[in-house]
Amino acid sequence: MMRLRKKIVFISLLAAVTILCSIKLYDTYAIGELENGNESFTFTLTGDTTVIVPALSSKTVLYQVKNTTDGIIKYGVGYNTDTSLDVLVYKNSPDSAEGILAIGDNKFVKIRLENNTNSPTNVTLSTILGYENGGDLIISSGTSLVTRIYPFPEVASVYILSLFDSDTTATNNSIQYKYDTNHNLMKDRFGSNTNDIDTGNIRYWGENPNNYVWFGETYKTACAEEVCGTARAAGDKKLYRIIGVFDNKLKLIQNDSIGTYSWDTSATAVNSGRGINQWGPSPQDGSGYKGADLMKLLNPGYEDNEDLNNSGATITVNNSLYWNSGNGNCYKGANNATKACDFSSTGLSSNVRNLIDESTWYLGGGSNISIFSNQAYIMERDQNIVTNPTDGIDRTVTWSGKVGLMYPSDYGYATDFRMCSSSLGAYSSALNSYACRVNDWLYNEKGQYVITPYVTYNFIVWRVDPMGYLGGGNGAYDAVTVQPVFYLKSNVIFKSGSGTETDPYLIQ
Repeated sequence: MMRLRKKIVFISLLAAVTILCSIKLYDTYAIGELENGNESFTFTLTGDTTVIVPALSSKTVLYQVKNTTDGIIKYGVGYNTDTSLDVLVYKNSPDSAEGILAIGDNKFVKIRLENNTNSPTNVTLSTILGYENGGDLIISSGTSLVTRIYPFPEVASVYILSLFDSDTTATNNSIQYKYDTNHNLMKDRFGSNTNDIDTGNIRYWGENPNNYVWFGETYKTACAEEVCGTARAAGDKKLYRIIGVFDNKLKLIQNDSIGTYSWDTSATAVNSGRGINQWGPSPQDGSGYKGADLMKLLNPGYEDNEDLNNSGATITVNNSLYWNSGNGNCYKGANNATKACDFSSTGLSSNVRNLIDESTWYLGGGSNISIFSNQAYIMERDQNIVTNPTDGIDRTVTWSGKVGLMYPSDYGYATDFRMCSSSLGAYSSALNSYACRVNDWLYNEKGQYVITPYVTYNFIVWRVDPMGYLGGGNGAYDAVTVQPVFYLKSNVIFKSGSGTETDPYLIQ
């Protein structure tokens, strides 16, 4: 017999009403199993309708109500528990937790039981009846009706968009933005005051918004300090965070750094070994430049990538290792210097890879760090690139691919504009600017690379300094912290969670 991998447990209740000025229930209960390829509802029963919910856990129940009477009746689903427990009806439940039952009708109510305490707890479910035209449901003492809605499963981008409910405004660089202080969301007006205040990408802002997500995965080993900062315990969830919603797609950044690597490096004869600040392949025929080394580390299609080290020897390096959770050699330093690297814990799994969408990334750059978030947004989408490059590599204004890095504007918009009025290049120079940094959830005390080139040089790219300000550095060859960024497909689903670090949104 084939073993059932997915099970739904039904709690069935047959309700009969005798019209004698009162309602009488005749209860029979049956437990059954149904194979289902999409959902798994399993729990331990201590009685006919009593469910044990483990500490800090949740259970899902498909509860059946059937009318075996000769009349139409009202019904509701009730619960009784001796401790704190959240009982909710799924937004996508086949039937409502309260309504009308026709003669011989069945209702199937999908219920979520959440135990947020440190001890297991019991909950007893029951059916509450009433006459169709006889007033309220008859609820016994100690029993509560299931009325609260659990919003999942839901298309992830649609759910985030539905959360936005502005209750105040904030102003930065003379542009007023709508702010939702309950969910730490804003609309960015696509970087321009000429766009309506109700338009723009939805973004998370503030010191620590509830924008954590995970894909049901854990770290296989504790992270090294250079990767996670503070090492995680083995088995902890691998977390990502939502930058915002762009073109109906979630944009995520990996919560923990994957380590320090060169954005790009080169042989000594090219830009003195300091790299080339072009993210994607050069459009110039015969140039041989296939794109930044970091791009080839993060993305598929470079598994067989080979390069020449500074001694002219052929080496296999940066060959899609992060994308495939592999291990090998990575670039770290000038003159094509390399190091051993291992992404078995921090790289992408196959189920995450399948949810990542290929997207257009903007490669416009600049050299003025005294710009504001809206100006950075426009700069990134402009045609400003390195022209007449002395390294002979033509630049492009866009790149199509899977995994990139955040933009300067992503970092800028992530702060709290109610407390920050500085340009991106001054996020740590004064009291007000310090407030910009500490109230920006994308700030990383180790600093990190962004995807944008510094266009007055062939080899410099923008980065967020460990002090918090946006600027350039010595060159693309520097070993700087990397936090990969990608867009999810527009139809991905949130399965559960509240977005906090301890209860992240689950995407599967």
